[in-house]
Formats: sequence, structure tokens, C-alpha cells
Amino acid sequence: GYTPFSLNISCQNMQQEGIADRAVEMFLSSNNLLASDASVLTNANAGGAQGVGLRLVKRDMPSSPVVLSPSNVDRGSATSLFHVAAGGSLNSHFIIGMGAYYYPYQRDGVTQGEINTSATLNIIYP
Repeated sequence: GYTPFSLNISCQNMQQEGIADRAVEMFLSSNNLLASDASVLTNANAGGAQGVGLRLVKRDMPSSPVVLSPSNVDRGSATSLFHVAAGGSLNSHFIIGMGAYYYPYQRDGVTQGEINTSATLNIIYP
């Protein structure tokens, strides 16, 4: 099923309240991506479930899976979770609403078991 969650972001040491002093971009990366589909997080546990992984979505775009990057420094074609230009409006606290759900990527090869995977939130200043 679908599980909602939130990324709670807090910005400190802002030069001017409500204004970004530099560009900020956020995206997700992982070392556990399906080779043919960078929106699927695969199981890192060889003894766990097979043929099924996890997909993430932004809560305001539930029909569009989030694409992850294999790199934690280069967004490439990964989905931008947040972006603000230098001089743009920026709240000191904000929430990025997300959701996760199971995704069978090999329907005839799905086995039961645990799924252990991870993704990293990358915050870069391009």
C-alpha cells in the first residue's frame, strides 16, 4: 500500500529572513536502483523479497514516480524535489510531502520477504 511521509526541512543562518542568499536544489540518490528504471529502489538484502521494490512520489504528484540519481553530487535526470534561485523566496522551515509504495518490477519473479533499501536526500548549491 501507499505510505505517506514528510521531509521536514529547516534552514539556518540565512542572511536575510525569507530570502535565499544562494541557489538551493534537492534531489534523491541511491545505490539500490533498478538498472532499467531509476524510479525503482531495489532490495539490498539478497535473502529478502525479489522482483518487487519501492517507488517514491511527491505527494502533490502521486501518479509521477520520483526518479533518483546514482550520484549524490550530480542530479542528472533525477526529479528535483525542491529548487530556489539565489534571491528567491525561502521559508526557514518547510515540508516536502512524499509517499512510498511497493512496485512489482518482475511480476513472474516476485517472492515474499523483507525489503531493505535506502535513498539519500542531497542538498546542493549549484
